[in-house]
Amino acid sequence: MTPHRHRLVVFALCAGLWGGAGTANADWVLYLSGEMGTSSGTVDWSGETSLLARSRSESYGDSSPLLSGAFGIAIPLDEVTPWEFPYDVRLPHWPLRFEMEFTGLRHFAGRSNGFTIPIDMSGSTDSWSMMFDFWQDVPMRGLNGPIARAFGRTPRWLVKTLDNMTFFAGAGVGMAGVDYSFEDGVHLVEGDTYNFAWQAGTGFGYSLTKAVTLSFGYRYFDYGSVETDLIDSSLVIVGPFSIGQSSHEFRVGLRFDIWGFRGPWL
Repeated sequence: MTPHRHRLVVFALCAGLWGGAGTANADWVLYLSGEMGTSSGTVDWSGETSLLARSRSESYGDSSPLLSGAFGIAIPLDEVTPWEFPYDVRLPHWPLRFEMEFTGLRHFAGRSNGFTIPIDMSGSTDSWSMMFDFWQDVPMRGLNGPIARAFGRTPRWLVKTLDNMTFFAGAGVGMAGVDYSFEDGVHLVEGDTYNFAWQAGTGFGYSLTKAVTLSFGYRYFDYGSVETDLIDSSLVIVGPFSIGQSSHEFRVGLRFDIWGFRGPWL
């Protein structure tokens, strides 16, 4: 086969896969998504110096940009399971999305009262996460009827907007990696750890085309807690130290449907 024919075959395969997302029977869809946004984090720390019997609990806040990417599958809610529900119960044909998400670029730094007053404890954390999420999409077109009944009619622009808009909510669990460093000139804490993490969020999506969706959303993210040791300038352990971290995140992103197909039990 000539190189020219090779290119035609590859093109045909790619076009077939892309076009599969738009077929009438292709209710299951694989997708890729990317997001960027801002993360407003709060870092809580508490420590104790057994030698001087001093203990402190402080916190500081900071904001950071973030970048995120995900790979997932969208399945209609009424096709998630291969069996029928009793009493002829029917779930709606709303997309339920399952995805693996990677997020990074979170950096929080700040100062708070330290053990050696009036010297502050300065600290910073760098975090990333790998999460397994689920998101339930709810089409907004169902609001056209109630709006028309309440106001007599629904403006054409609002009908078009609601037809292309979805509300979504969901949650996720996974792992967060946290690099941390705290010091006040006399005491030092630094290291890295991997914690169980969880998140929950909500937002809106707007279909730009049949295969591209623009999203706006909010997440609450909990990074778990860190239990470690507080050391002095001679590298002697002088007491326990714990760190807790959470953030409120606002994101904007694009989701690309890359391949649609029929479910395995349809």
